[in-house]
Amino acid sequence: MLEKAIHRTAQKKTEAAPEQTSRVKMALLIFAYFIKIGSFTFGSGWSILAQMEQEFVDKRRWLTKQELLELVAVGKSLPGIMITNITMLFGYQMAGVLGGVLAVLGIALPAVVVLSLWVCKKKKFW
Repeated sequence: MLEKAIHRTAQKKTEAAPEQTSRVKMALLIFAYFIKIGSFTFGSGWSILAQMEQEFVDKRRWLTKQELLELVAVGKSLPGIMITNITMLFGYQMAGVLGGVLAVLGIALPAVVVLSLWVCKKKKFW
């Protein structure tokens, strides 16, 4: 009986390992998509939201329109920047905490890089 319990525990651990690996892969995939969206979308959070709908609802079918609408409702009600709230919630829903963090980094990183390069080119910090 003890042997069966140990076998079941070991089996659960081996089943959880691929799930964790797939979450990491999903988080990295989300990071790549949000870098693409953050790099090539200009305008407000609403234009980024339209790109998210096209990429994740219409093309990838990772979400339904209703789920995206719920993310928007919650993201707008939280304090802070609406689009970062929505991307964090989306990443968390798809890949856990790592997905949420990488989604926000992916959406913000292109703007930070461009502004940093512009400031370095100007060589005037103030």
